[in-house]
Amino acid sequence: MKRTSKYKSYDIITMGDIMGCTLETKEISKKDFLKLKEDDLFFVTNPGRMGDIDGSTFVIEKDGNFIKYRVGGWCLNNKSDKDISYGEFLDQFPKWEEALKKYFVDDKYSEKYIYVDMGFGNSLCVDKRIYEEFYPYLLEKVKEQDLYDDRREDYNPCLNYSSWEPALEAMIAKKNKE
Repeated sequence: MKRTSKYKSYDIITMGDIMGCTLETKEISKKDFLKLKEDDLFFVTNPGRMGDIDGSTFVIEKDGNFIKYRVGGWCLNNKSDKDISYGEFLDQFPKWEEALKKYFVDDKYSEKYIYVDMGFGNSLCVDKRIYEEFYPYLLEKVKEQDLYDDRREDYNPCLNYSSWEPALEAMIAKKNKE
């Protein structure tokens, strides 16, 4: 992919380019969004205080393929009637809303989702049907980061923020090779 700035032209190489898998973010209309089933929802970012304050990225599995979408305009009020509101998002995914509410009361909540802390109020809910498969990829991508300190027993959850999408791409690329 070629990007150009006023200073220079340069190539952007994504994890998807390297691994043969690019999980492109797709647009979704309100009409199509309202047809989605929560049972097909596998990953969803929870709006946080920093980084992801204005919406949510979510991944649906349909016919064996993962499809990534992004909706926004929630905090900054730059939306129209065609946009998906936070309330509509909660209504469409009630188990996700329940997970958000219950996690802050009981951090062992895991009826549909496993909660992954991404630091600074950001988090990711992962469907527990895929979490065990996904987690090793997440940990691998976390360990590749310069800020990862292998001397610590745990790691800074902020590293999950920039690792979850490359981890998902790696998982999909491996599945595609099988």
